Amino acid sequence: MDKIIIDNLEIFANHGVFPEENENGQVFYISAVMYTETRTAGKTDDLDASIDYGMVCHMITDYVQGHTFKLIETVVEGLAEKMLKEIPLLKKVTLRLTRFPPM
Repeated sequence: MDKIIIDNLEIFANHGVFPEENENGQVFYISAVMYTETRTAGKTDDLDASIDYGMVCHMITDYVQGHTFKLIETVVEGLAEKMLKEIPLLKKVTLRLTRFPPM
């Protein structure tokens, strides 16, 4: 199985256990490893035969900014579920969410 990777997408959102985190917001970094088959896309140069990572970046941003949760575990659980339901060629996804900038 092949991978399409989004690495450290920076999103400002309102998640956290403390009220000020929910009120003031903070920066989060999200990475996604999306497992799919890319052979057809690679042979045909047809975006419809792959996963449009630009669309996925918008989906991730909209979801993370459109909700407020206490736990980042809740953020990634809901996001993974949404991605698996709404991205037809996605077979498996691994998500990483952190509040710390990439090194």
